[in-house]
Amino acid sequence: MSNHLQFHKLLVAVDFSPASCAAIQQAVWVAKQTGAALTLVHVLPNIRKSMHSASIDAKLDLLYGEGSVFHREVLSAAELRLQQLAEKVADPDLVIKHKVLLGEPLAEICRITQVGEYDLVLAGAHAMTVWQELFVGSTAKRLIHICPAPVWIVRPEHVSQPAAILTATDFSPVSRRAVDVASSLAHVAKAPLHMLHVVDSMDVPEDIFSKLSEGKSLRNEINEAAKQRFDEFISALGVQGDLRPHLTWGTPWKEINRISDQLQIDLLVVGSIGRSGITGMFMGNTAERLLACCRSSLLTVKPANFLCPIPLGETVTEIAGQPAFIG
Repeated sequence: MSNHLQFHKLLVAVDFSPASCAAIQQAVWVAKQTGAALTLVHVLPNIRKSMHSASIDAKLDLLYGEGSVFHREVLSAAELRLQQLAEKVADPDLVIKHKVLLGEPLAEICRITQVGEYDLVLAGAHAMTVWQELFVGSTAKRLIHICPAPVWIVRPEHVSQPAAILTATDFSPVSRRAVDVASSLAHVAKAPLHMLHVVDSMDVPEDIFSKLSEGKSLRNEINEAAKQRFDEFISALGVQGDLRPHLTWGTPWKEINRISDQLQIDLLVVGSIGRSGITGMFMGNTAERLLACCRSSLLTVKPANFLCPIPLGETVTEIAGQPAFIG
């Protein structure tokens, strides 16, 4: 396994909240480790939702004129705020760009990710009420569902390099991809890498009962088989550095959350569960539940054959006659 962290183009979804500012700081750290180019993007919602921040003249222009004054004002304000954020983290060794898009945030982030061929998307995590979560859902939650690139959801308190990283594996190809990313991050961060496997029905050998020795419990037999498989998985990885394996029993998301809290993990890296041939249909409840309850930041990695369900469509959004995004 190579410990070289291979990210070339980073995209940070910015909504000017403390959480998205933390995502920028985390992205800057990754960019400095990899030499990746960094782009900050802010998506303006539809025009009606933007009216509350516009001046009286701009509102009148939108209602009774052609809307060019409104578009220019709202666009300029967003561009200025993005520029100010970029200037705060400016560094001679960093290439930082910023873009303003107009449209539905989730769709536009997915489109620009595909068109711009970004290989990591970062966004801030926001606390939501039960009502919002039930009927609306969060952009972060939906982003980890359908964004074609790995998605790193950053908690507001995580603004520096991870001090402890946890990855969970079920030995599937996508969890192997997650382990690779976690290992590379741990290497450049000089952080311990904790690797967790939660024993479930997939760890039960088909011939378990014929192999069950007299006086040995079924649980012990399953545990030994799972441990052997876990050890072989780790050995095949060839991970260098401080690797700390953990084997537990229980419900995966509960055990991952418990271990994450117990070890005071900063970053949790997990793979999504792919269903071959079904566009965008993946992610069991594990990642969603972890996003809702886990106090660590969360990085989700997609299957190699993942297809984003958001069509590319028109990739240039016009605002006041000027392209808001130029690839």
